[in-house]
Amino acid sequence: MARGEQFLSALRSRVLVGDGAMGTALIRRGVGSDECFEALNSSRRDIVRDVHREYAAAGADVLESNTFRANRPHLARFGLADKTFEFNYRGARLARVIAGRGVFVAGSVGPLGCDRRDRTPSDEEREDAFAEQMSALAAGGVDLFLLETFTDIDEIRAALRAAAAVAGDVPVLAQMAFYEGHGSLSGVSIGRAVEELLAEGASGVGVNCGRGFADALAVIRQMAGICDVPLCAFPNAGLPDVREGRLVYEQPPAYMAAMAAAIADAGANLIGGCCGTDARAVAAIAERVRGRPLARRSPAPAVVPAAPAAPAVPDEPVAPGFLAALGKEPLIVVELDPPRGLLVEKVVEGARLLRDAGVHLISMAENPLASVRMGNVGMAYIVRREAGVEQLVHFTGRDRNALGLHSDLMGAAALGFGHVLAITGDPAGDRRAGGPTGVTSVYDVNSVGLVGIAAALNRGETTHGVDIGRPAGFTIGVAFNPNFRSMDGQVKKLEQKVAAGAHFALTQLCYDEERIALIPASTQGCGIPVLPGVMPFVSHRNALFTQHEVPGVRVPDEIVARMEGHPSKERAAEEGLAIARGLVAAALRAGAPGVYIVAPFNRADLAVELVKCVRSEWPASHSAPPAD
Repeated sequence: MARGEQFLSALRSRVLVGDGAMGTALIRRGVGSDECFEALNSSRRDIVRDVHREYAAAGADVLESNTFRANRPHLARFGLADKTFEFNYRGARLARVIAGRGVFVAGSVGPLGCDRRDRTPSDEEREDAFAEQMSALAAGGVDLFLLETFTDIDEIRAALRAAAAVAGDVPVLAQMAFYEGHGSLSGVSIGRAVEELLAEGASGVGVNCGRGFADALAVIRQMAGICDVPLCAFPNAGLPDVREGRLVYEQPPAYMAAMAAAIADAGANLIGGCCGTDARAVAAIAERVRGRPLARRSPAPAVVPAAPAAPAVPDEPVAPGFLAALGKEPLIVVELDPPRGLLVEKVVEGARLLRDAGVHLISMAENPLASVRMGNVGMAYIVRREAGVEQLVHFTGRDRNALGLHSDLMGAAALGFGHVLAITGDPAGDRRAGGPTGVTSVYDVNSVGLVGIAAALNRGETTHGVDIGRPAGFTIGVAFNPNFRSMDGQVKKLEQKVAAGAHFALTQLCYDEERIALIPASTQGCGIPVLPGVMPFVSHRNALFTQHEVPGVRVPDEIVARMEGHPSKERAAEEGLAIARGLVAAALRAGAPGVYIVAPFNRADLAVELVKCVRSEWPASHSAPPAD
């Protein structure tokens, strides 16, 4: 019988015990947390063998190879992409030597680790990367593949297809990280995950990482009620504490062993540990559950659907939020920046001017250009209270992880903010004007993922399915950049954002009349209103800075030249307004449903002049053609 068949036979006959965390064990042996762990398969084989030996002695039936991130995209970050085969093959052999014939070896495969700001790899690129890794693991003699810590359903499906293509006789256990006993942070429910993973040929499914054993128990209970395939659980050792810059896990092995017994009772076939688990924990788990008969599973009770209620006659549909004015008048959004300190009076006074001019929304940016400013939610609350004008609050993926984004968006909803702008955010860096040193970006999600979080809250739940009591009620805006030679790529990104739940878009600043006139036709198929972005320059220096220092914006040389040589600040500002009026007119004539105006240096007076231009141009640009 082949080793893969032997493993499946054992998995279906008794409870097996997996090993614990490889990274935790290596760090405790002095390896730096910022090192490439997979490179140790060549440079420090002794230390990797020592970890395997310790877990085997603790009673593990399955040893995982030290190859969790041994894929080409991740290794490329260390300049080691050409070592992909070597690290995986040697990782498999190191585990195989220690395992012998009595312990099974799992080829550990994790996500590709692509930066969320990077271009999303195609399915073919993902499959190629996983296939390269799995081919080497299979050549090294693994008995099974263990897919771990995936949150993206498309990515783990690509890994399953790669496994089938390169080593179809090697069983695959597919695990995802689920949170709070519900779904993944990317919005994949447990039921959907089980269905799609089995459809792609997984031999078994399960949960790993996450918040700990209690969450894993909740997930296994749900999985046991909807499928009859082998189930596995490799939870973290609870939540860590941070001490002197290092994560410390202190969950007692006795507790983990007791929870492992409950997980086995719920129907799990294989139980091990992820971050923070060590050989002591594995030994305690093995003593409680290793070799136990498999628990009999209880299928989930059938849900009898209620008879559908008679459909109500719908009222006249009304677009959400400020979009109710769409087509009736030009939509006007003006951006003001929060102050760099605590003096809010100028922003509030500017908001009052814009309110009186008839602006629909004040767009309140969040640390624009990655510089320190007052928090925009607090500033937006003050402006709404003092000036009585509705706010569009920006949220970026740069400044918070997915947990913080959920929390702050719910906070914004509780404060009554109905409009949010979901953007990736300029990366933080030491060279940014006004930016402090030592600042780092987060980017748990990009703009599409952030839209998904806001859309989930609009459904009354988090992205992993936790009920929040009521829908958030957001009108969700996104960004669109027209400043590329071809807008096709940006249109595709906009379509992804619309599919995720976006309701409207604001464009990057555009200073080319021909290009700004292309925006309405180019984005028409996306199905949401797109407001072209315009900012009047106040000086030649302002134009030069925007041309060379603002990411994503292109200012033609002839526009910069028009701002040069004016005898006074007033005359320069007039020229900047003239340029902006031309852009507004071109956009509205082309069919733009409104305009997004950025007030330079919070000069609300200049924005008001453009608001007047928008309103004067609107009737002419949207008048009906004469009758025949």
